[in-house]
Amino acid sequence: MEDYYSLDQLLAESQKIPCIFNVKIPNMGHLEGTHQRDIQPHSPIELPYWLTSLLLVDEQEYLSVQMPKAFDPRVRNALSASARSVNLRTLAAGAGGAWIEDSPLRVILFNTLKNRLEDIMDLAARPPAGGQENARASTSMETDEFVNGLDEWEKEILRVGQETTKKMKRWEASKSA
Repeated sequence: MEDYYSLDQLLAESQKIPCIFNVKIPNMGHLEGTHQRDIQPHSPIELPYWLTSLLLVDEQEYLSVQMPKAFDPRVRNALSASARSVNLRTLAAGAGGAWIEDSPLRVILFNTLKNRLEDIMDLAARPPAGGQENARASTSMETDEFVNGLDEWEKEILRVGQETTKKMKRWEASKSA
């Protein structure tokens, strides 16, 4: 954990990742929620991200990581089609992606974050809406929907971007005065 007191980091690290054990693990059957003493090879189990990442570091290949349900083909297609339209908060994708071996998914997630970051920064730099009432209402509804779909990391970027925009405007005003 990089930041011991970060609630976002704590939640991300505790995210459950679907795995399959490749070897017998003695005295750990309780992790599966069964009455068996050991975890048998080829047993599916969901482990917290922090534990999964520790077990993957070792060369022993104790387990194989499965694709999370949040990234099924339907979600991948939606992310590829329009990154802005997907509610990342509901995907709980904050656990990171270093463990994902699926190269096409890495590309999709990279492009998703890149495109959403562009939208977030545009939104942060946008002046308060003005002008035509109907255009403003439509844009406001789309913006609200987009902001509600941001995960916590993206919301923090938006907040910092908005603060930076305000500071920049104050600085520009002080230079022209």
